[in-house]
Amino acid sequence: MEPREKGLHQDDADEDDENVKQLQQCSSIYLLLQDCLVKTDRNWKSCQKEVQALKACNDRRKKDKST
Repeated sequence: MEPREKGLHQDDADEDDENVKQLQQCSSIYLLLQDCLVKTDRNWKSCQKEVQALKACNDRRKKDKST
């Protein structure tokens, strides 16, 4: 029996996890956006509340970082 191989997209998933960690306090909003996109078959118009919340969070984070 051959050793079990990593899933085809496992490296992509690991990379996504690192990107989410870099979002710091915005990561939970990012994950909500991802959930919305999955539920709506990638319909960005249906997820505008989450998109705007993530944008606002990132704007706050950038502002805090520059002060």
